[in-house]
Amino acid sequence: MLLAAQLDNSERKILGALAQNAIVIADRYIDSWFVYQSIRLAPYFDGETQALEFLIHLNELLVAKRLLIEPHLTVWLSDDPYRTIKRAERKQKISKYENLPMQLKVETQYGIIYERFPQRII
Repeated sequence: MLLAAQLDNSERKILGALAQNAIVIADRYIDSWFVYQSIRLAPYFDGETQALEFLIHLNELLVAKRLLIEPHLTVWLSDDPYRTIKRAERKQKISKYENLPMQLKVETQYGIIYERFPQRII
């Protein structure tokens, strides 16, 4: 389950499209997987940062085996977590991820990823 959707999406959609020289634009791919899974796996490691490092390493292994590919470019769109929570509350579209503690963790994890991969994230 941890990797099933990643591998399936890569195999069925992304790799096939790239083989046809298509440009692939994904609204959620590796970075969101890193962020949300590292938060979910944090209790099994010594926190979100260690879980993130594990996932990055796992991804590197899968890329080396050509099961996944690294994006060439990531455009990071960010907003203030305090403001996004207010917007979600106004729209009454609250999910399990739309609470302030979670959004602050998400922002932190994306910041770490940005620092780790500055060559591809703008």
